[in-house]
Parts: sequence; C-alpha cells; structure tokens
Amino acid sequence: MESRNDSPAGQDEAKKLQEKTVQETEAKGFKKVQREGGTRDRKLWNKLLQEVRGYAAALTIAFCRKISQKSFGRPDKKRLVDESIEQVIQELEKRQRN
Repeated sequence: MESRNDSPAGQDEAKKLQEKTVQETEAKGFKKVQREGGTRDRKLWNKLLQEVRGYAAALTIAFCRKISQKSFGRPDKKRLVDESIEQVIQELEKRQRN
C-alpha cells in the first residue's frame, strides 16, 4: 500500500508546500533586512545632518566675525557677533528638540 506522501500527487503537494514555505521565509527575511537597513539609513542621515548643521553654524559665526570686523566700530562688532552666536545656538537647540 502506497502512503499519501509516496504518491506523485502527495510528492507534488509536499514540494509546493516546501516552496511556499521557503518563499515566505525569504520574504520575511527580506522585509526584516529592509526595516533594519532603513533604520540604519535614518540614523546615518540624522548623524550627517547634525554634522552639517554644526559646520553651518561654525561658518555662520566665522562669517559674522569677518563682516563685523570690516563694517562696524568695536561696540557694534561685539554686539553683532554676540547676537549672531546667540541666534545660531537657539536655532541648533530648536532643531535638536524636533
């Protein structure tokens, strides 16, 4: 007597089930890799963005210092630089909260 799995129909059914299981497992693995990759990409993007913001702030401060040295008297220079630095700091703090 031939068992169900030994018959050609049973073997085909078992093979289809096996293929389906492999495909589902691969799909789940692929989705997991995509999610993890997306998380890594977002973290890297945020880190790079923060670095660029830091450079932008430093350039803004340097630019303000150069401009103020050429265009204003000493009291005005100090006030302008102090205001610019304070604005940059406030903007960076605001962005970090978001």
